[in-house]
Amino acid sequence: MVDITTKAGALPESPELDRLFFGLAARIGLPGREKAAMLADLRAAARRLLQDGLTPAQAAERLDHRRLGDFYLRAPDYWYPLDDAAKVYPMSMTDGWMSVFRLSAWLDAPVEPELLQAALHFVLPRFPFFATRVRRGVFWHYIDAEKRRFEVRPEMEPPCAPMDISAGGAQAFRVVYFGERVSVEFFHILTDGTGGLAFLSALLTEYLRLLGLADGPAGRRRPTRTARSARTPSSALPRTARPPAASRRGRRYS
Repeated sequence: MVDITTKAGALPESPELDRLFFGLAARIGLPGREKAAMLADLRAAARRLLQDGLTPAQAAERLDHRRLGDFYLRAPDYWYPLDDAAKVYPMSMTDGWMSVFRLSAWLDAPVEPELLQAALHFVLPRFPFFATRVRRGVFWHYIDAEKRRFEVRPEMEPPCAPMDISAGGAQAFRVVYFGERVSVEFFHILTDGTGGLAFLSALLTEYLRLLGLADGPAGRRRPTRTARSARTPSSALPRTARPPAASRRGRRYS
């Protein structure tokens, strides 16, 4: 077991962890507070892995900065027009109602929020359409790309509660957890059940990989715990899914 009690909340000194966080910092091109918060998330994940008995080298391997690619470095210069069906949802919102749907999966152990947060950071580059916010155009709403830290939260509200998408920095989806349950909720403008299920499956696959329960590249790791879901298994899903609400993608010019 690695001793991580040298300082309250501090990671042990390790060249592997130093290289890891140097690489992570180089791949996160967000504004100061957002970058600091995202690095804090990944430090918390590393701390959790060490507490679970991994060595610094093993923790650094699971949190490999190359999994971020250049997603958090690219400028958010894309916008997504909505198809005719998606245009209905923002116009039909009221103060107490909006079209939100939920997908959930139950694990056989309590959720480790630090690792779920890290999994969200690593999986979002595969679903750039979700790293967006809803904006009002001259005639219609549209989806605008936004690069920032997207947050996992404990479940505190009733299922499918309305989202305040008008607030600055508000996101049109949420990832929440309670006990052994992980849930994702989407404003229907973003996607339908197929795209939402692909996202949830990818998120859980990444979460299980961080736990060390998913098969490694050479099949050396065998799972001892699995995620249970009443829906389609992740093996039957495509690696990525383009949400049908976006009929095409446009580039924003300033």
